Amino acid sequence: MARTRILALLLSAVFLSSFFPSKAIAGASLYLFPPSGTYRVSENFTVYVKIDSAGQDINAAEGTLVFNPGEMEVVSASKTGSFFTLWTADPSFSNNTGKIEFGGGTQKAYAGSGGTVFAIVFRGKIASTAQINFSSGSVLAADGMGNNVLSGMHGGSYSFIAKIAPPKIETPTETPPVAQNQNAETQAEIKTPAAPRISSPSHPDPEKWHKSRDIVFLWDLPKDITAIRGSFNNESIFMPQTAYTAETIKKTFPNCGDGVWYFHLQFKNKYGWGSIAHYRVMIDGSPPAPFEIDLSNHEQPEDPTPVFHFKAQDDHSGIFAYEIKIDNRPAILRSPAIIEASPHQSDPLSPGDHLVVVKAIDGAGNSTLSMAEFAIPAMNCPVITQVPQNADESKKLVFRGNSSYPKAGISAAIEKNGQKLISKSALTDENGDWIVSFGNDIALKEGIYQAVFKIYNEHGGQSAGCALVNFEIKKTAAAKIGEWLLAYCSMIFLLILLILAVIILFAWIWRKVMLWRDRIKRETDEADLAAMEAFEALKRHNRREIDYLERLPEATEREKQIRQRLQNALDDAEASIRKEIKDIDDQL
Repeated sequence: MARTRILALLLSAVFLSSFFPSKAIAGASLYLFPPSGTYRVSENFTVYVKIDSAGQDINAAEGTLVFNPGEMEVVSASKTGSFFTLWTADPSFSNNTGKIEFGGGTQKAYAGSGGTVFAIVFRGKIASTAQINFSSGSVLAADGMGNNVLSGMHGGSYSFIAKIAPPKIETPTETPPVAQNQNAETQAEIKTPAAPRISSPSHPDPEKWHKSRDIVFLWDLPKDITAIRGSFNNESIFMPQTAYTAETIKKTFPNCGDGVWYFHLQFKNKYGWGSIAHYRVMIDGSPPAPFEIDLSNHEQPEDPTPVFHFKAQDDHSGIFAYEIKIDNRPAILRSPAIIEASPHQSDPLSPGDHLVVVKAIDGAGNSTLSMAEFAIPAMNCPVITQVPQNADESKKLVFRGNSSYPKAGISAAIEKNGQKLISKSALTDENGDWIVSFGNDIALKEGIYQAVFKIYNEHGGQSAGCALVNFEIKKTAAAKIGEWLLAYCSMIFLLILLILAVIILFAWIWRKVMLWRDRIKRETDEADLAAMEAFEALKRHNRREIDYLERLPEATEREKQIRQRLQNALDDAEASIRKEIKDIDDQL
């Protein structure tokens, strides 16, 4: 692992150490917790890498751990719960080489004796005693020079034992005595029964614990059996004593006590008694003993990750697992070995009252509940001391305030009508003062907005409520002029469109009228021509009549009057027709 990586990414104090020689200052140490323990093979257990700063302020560390991969292996490595916030090398491991490496630091100087760097889950592979040691390491002081103040590294020793298995059942083969005077041929012909094949529908697995106290045994009965005897007791090897009828294929033993029981069964045929079968039943019908849950909140009362200490006892099958449930969160299962090595620490919880329920489950499935109520104190809400005034769309928004917590986190958000638009984070200074500014992250239009502020710490603690303030965003003068110009231009454009529409409509109507006039004109001309032609024909006919009357030598006065009236009528009719045609032409 390159140490220059961690020096380049941490605080300026650490950065300066690349230019100045490192000076060893006795004090700080790297160590493993717990330093020792005994676990079953294939059982997971957790080891924490911790730092004791010996009263000095530190801000970075790195190291390498080694172990024998033939004896144990790493299951996982986790940064959860670490006081480091910066990592140049996330905890990594290799089960091939037996090596674990890490490197990181924190912006906030740390001084303490039990700072957790990260956690490692191991698992033993064989029965042995394995060692975990530091092969290299460094702890850097927050002194502006990045001096290495590491004075010691302490590993751990862990023993692994083989899994505890139920005792094996030895099935002795018993051969009936043979008379001394019996020859070898007769002995070969003797065939005593084989050991009975016993089963139990109530307790089917002899290797497991059961909670039922009522035991039922069944067996197959060969045809040549003449006698049966059996016994039920706590001895693994026993000669059956109680005689059963030759037709018996089932025995029931109700309300048995807790412990390991054995059923012994033997058949007899005409050749004698056969081998004995032994069937084990493990009963644990009693729940684990009641237990208490103790809580601790580390060093800070606002720490939202309490640690729960508990230990249950079971006299027979032992504690198999713990089921831990906080409020309505999903339940978590933990083995007793893990809980013993490292008490359960919850994920960050919200401020307020909570309930933890721990169920201790034994090997037979019996369980005992224990519960405890606890409260996570809320951090005090931040106070807003400055709000942007006369803010417009072009200006940066700057909020100032103070709090009761130095070097704490501030969560800020801009909302409108309950919808979050943008959020930011900041840190309080040594006095608890803070400043949050919003630049061009998002364009805020004219309107009323809400600024919401919460406070939180490095452990996940937070304020129960929040500080909220309303502020107004106004339009800039340029924006207002632009909107006026846009509205004016839009009005002019609409007016022009209206005028064009009226002109087009008038032109359309005018065209329609002219087309109608031309059509009427044509029809009138045609009617005029037809009327004049008809009148000329009538006129010619009457003229012939008048000429005939004029040629008569002896025309009477009456005939002369008729001739004159006819001539006048023709003239009047012609004049009237021409006048009406002229009037129509004038109108068109």
